[in-house]
Amino acid sequence: MDERDEIEPSIFNKYVYHLKVWLMITQLQHHILGELTESQLMHLFESAELIELKANTKFIHEGDKEPFFYYIIEGAVSIFIHSGKQQYVLATLLKGETVGEIALIDEGPRSASVKTLKDTKLYKFDINKLKSEPEFSNTLATLTKIISNQLSNRLRYTNAATVAALEKKYIMSIFSIRMLILLSVYALSLNLIVISKHYLPNANFISVSMILVYVVVLFSIVRQSSYPLSFYGFNKENLFKNCSEAILYSIPIMGLILLLKWWLIVSIPSLHHLALFDPSAIFQHGVTFSLKIYLISILLYSVFTPAQEFVVRGCIQTSLQHLLDGPHAQVKWKAIFISNLIFASAHSHLSMGFALSTFIPGIFWGWLFYRQKSLIGVSISHFLIGVWAVFFVGIQSII
Repeated sequence: MDERDEIEPSIFNKYVYHLKVWLMITQLQHHILGELTESQLMHLFESAELIELKANTKFIHEGDKEPFFYYIIEGAVSIFIHSGKQQYVLATLLKGETVGEIALIDEGPRSASVKTLKDTKLYKFDINKLKSEPEFSNTLATLTKIISNQLSNRLRYTNAATVAALEKKYIMSIFSIRMLILLSVYALSLNLIVISKHYLPNANFISVSMILVYVVVLFSIVRQSSYPLSFYGFNKENLFKNCSEAILYSIPIMGLILLLKWWLIVSIPSLHHLALFDPSAIFQHGVTFSLKIYLISILLYSVFTPAQEFVVRGCIQTSLQHLLDGPHAQVKWKAIFISNLIFASAHSHLSMGFALSTFIPGIFWGWLFYRQKSLIGVSISHFLIGVWAVFFVGIQSII
């Protein structure tokens, strides 16, 4: 909301706020106002206008010339810019910080907009008024000097941060290229998996073996990167919480899988003969059920699951999160969506239905990985849901 006309001065408790703000600032040695004398501070705030804004009120407008700067008494504000239809948040400022002070040394248009994130109280300083009164000349000179020093420090910091960001994008780009090469080799190898269906009780054996080889290669690439393993999801922090969440969140999905199969069996006449639970569904082309192979398959799946999560979530999703640009929420969901398209395509050799069925839980696992920043919880959830769907319910018999 853009409510310039709704900014009204508060007319009560002004001097109480003066005292609070003065006490706050005198304790902040590195604050922009911290180098002013006590008399300068009190005089400055006596000339200010106390305003109270509702949440989501824009009070500094990108491109406008506004001779004001503000001091935040209570609340929080967001600094952002627009590029086309996209909005990019640059910083969040809290109680005790100033905003818009660049107008003291630069009379040009605002380079960014500022809005409140919640109900906020601020002091509004009129720069033209301060400049017109000789008694503020020393105060303005001190503030100008402080801001100039801060801009110099910020420029050095920005240069260092820009170099670090470019370096991260470069490393992630190289990593992504190598990863895509491996995935391309995997896609070209799918023909081998299709042929093996006629000779093996379950073609997943070939698929698992191939992916494990790629995991070893990818892990060696990860070790050679300049980032710690925790960057790629090898993180044991909040272990109990992450495991508990993974189990708790997986139970409803397991129930939905069972409900879906029951509904399809009841609704489609050609599926009436299917059992609700079908452990033998993994044995294709009339191969006789073998408990030994069944248990070995579950064991292999327990190894395959974290390996697959490392590739899809730890490598692909993580690299996309640091390569894509845009608002935070959009980057998150784009990374999750794209990584799951790749995840689903890795199952296309089984059937299009099976590939599609992996996409939906994959979105959930992408969200869980983003939430926990760890491969442990998402691997547990993947194992539980996968074993339930494939080895107990036999979901592949209907897809």
